[in-house]
Amino acid sequence: MSPARRKHHEWRQILGEEFLSIFLSIGLLLGVLFMLANQTVKEHLIASQKALDTAAFGISTYADSLSAILTKADNIALIATRRLSDTDTMPVPLKKQMTAIVQNDSDITGFIHILETGEVSESFTFQNIAEQMLDTDAILSRHRDAWVEPAFLQSGELGLKADEIATERGIWRDDGSFAGVVIILVTVGSPYENTPLEKFLTEAKIRVAGANSGNILTNQYALADTVTDWLGAAEETEYWHPDDGNETLHAEVAQISDNIVLAHANLPDLPLTVYLQISTNRFFEAYHSTRRNAIIASIIIVAVSGVLLLRIWLDRQAKRNSERRRRALDQRLQFALDTAGQGLWDWNIAEKRGYFSDSFYRLLDIDKDDKQIDVDNLRQRIHSDDRHAFNLALNAHLDGLTPSFEVDARIQIGKSDAWEWFSHTCSVTERDRFNKPVRVIGLLKNIHRQKLRNLNLEFEAFHDPLTGLLNRTAFEDRIARIHAKTSRGGEPYSLVMLDIDHFKHVNDSYGHSTGDLVLQHVTRTAYNTLRFEEEKLFFRLGGEEFVVLLPDTDGKAARFVAERIRERIEKSTTTVGELEIPVTISAGIACYQGGEMPEDVLRRADHALYQAKESGRNQSCLA
Repeated sequence: MSPARRKHHEWRQILGEEFLSIFLSIGLLLGVLFMLANQTVKEHLIASQKALDTAAFGISTYADSLSAILTKADNIALIATRRLSDTDTMPVPLKKQMTAIVQNDSDITGFIHILETGEVSESFTFQNIAEQMLDTDAILSRHRDAWVEPAFLQSGELGLKADEIATERGIWRDDGSFAGVVIILVTVGSPYENTPLEKFLTEAKIRVAGANSGNILTNQYALADTVTDWLGAAEETEYWHPDDGNETLHAEVAQISDNIVLAHANLPDLPLTVYLQISTNRFFEAYHSTRRNAIIASIIIVAVSGVLLLRIWLDRQAKRNSERRRRALDQRLQFALDTAGQGLWDWNIAEKRGYFSDSFYRLLDIDKDDKQIDVDNLRQRIHSDDRHAFNLALNAHLDGLTPSFEVDARIQIGKSDAWEWFSHTCSVTERDRFNKPVRVIGLLKNIHRQKLRNLNLEFEAFHDPLTGLLNRTAFEDRIARIHAKTSRGGEPYSLVMLDIDHFKHVNDSYGHSTGDLVLQHVTRTAYNTLRFEEEKLFFRLGGEEFVVLLPDTDGKAARFVAERIRERIEKSTTTVGELEIPVTISAGIACYQGGEMPEDVLRRADHALYQAKESGRNQSCLA
């Protein structure tokens, strides 16, 4: 087999093994992920069905319990109406019977007999009844003027305590005349007690409504208080009655909408419907656990598969690199290719010829066909301000005085007048028997952005990022210099400390972003007020505190500067959108006195600022 065919065979074998390994790994990964996804879907279906079944069973249980209580109350009302239809007053035995029922039945809490005249004839309840609180006209009209039998209402609608249901029945004499109304009061605070779904129902929101009576009961129990997205009564009714005027409810007893299980049931033999809502969270715990485990398992599987694929890739890459190294160990270009963003040059001093990599030409924007490039030409492209240091360091290395050469210098780019910073490194790789350099290899790297970044960092170290003013570090440096000059017999200097009045109120009322705009507005206004020589010594010490350093200036002149700034800011207004915020400042001035240190002058200026604040703000004070 020829070498070419052998190499081709080896590459096909490597690629075949790699493809098979990757195919098997991906197949295994997809298989496991499919199993996890399938199990998660099953858990979701099981949880959904459990939620629907439990809600349907729960509301049926609740409806049966409530129906039994209300039917019992209605039967008691019927007994009373039949006894009362014979006479205009309640017989004493019936009154005793009704009182005994109220006292002995925990569900029945009272009865009221209202005559056709609106007068309360007889009553017995566990709450005080004031006749003027009862809307007797509305009660009587429901039965005298319109046939509503029975009527179920919230007791609060009758003027009574609002947590009971009132069952009303009209009284009709044998001759067909209207004789009044009997009301039976029922408590339904916990109709679900002693049922197997008591805990389930305590987590639900339950509403009971009738076609002719509206909502007669709405319970949202303590355990359900954390649910914030219950459907309102109108939304719930619309859900089960999607068409206006259509009183036919959906065939399903329970349905799931978003994260709420909805259910409804008609009370047997009564014109009432029970609506139930409960969060799906209690049913989907197993599903969420399975999904969480599936996600964790998927992450682990993907990670393991990734490691395996990476290992396969690294093994194959090692084989390829081994092949490349065997073919390219003698190629000097490999060094340049492996060194990103650097230009390689290799110069034979004795023969005055050498090699310059493609990246070298690109970095300097030189035409590769230009045969004039050499080490001497490279030296001539160095900026005149850097050339002496460059030549000095290079000659020292060539003479063997230094072990290496590394210099940063600016080089001309192409044939333009542009100059950029480059890092130059080189090393003598071969010397003759007289220790004279024969061969030199060097690298060229563009560091222009890094140099500019360093300049920016230096700028940021001495300037406030929000306002662009010099910061406290710069202030301490400048005042130390001016103080030293003054101490040697120069003219005194002054400090003007500025502070924005009520700045904390601005931040608290309008937010810190608006506060930043106020700071920038004050900075801009004050800066434009200062003269050219004063601008250079305007500092932000921090927060809303600024200082102007005035060399060769006494306190009187400094106060004039402070007043000029204060008046300009007072007349200006910070505008944020449609909002206009008036801003004022207070100023404290201190002039250097013999023997003081800079911090002493600053302390007196700060004290003067405090006095200006205490005196009413928007003024200046000279220490």
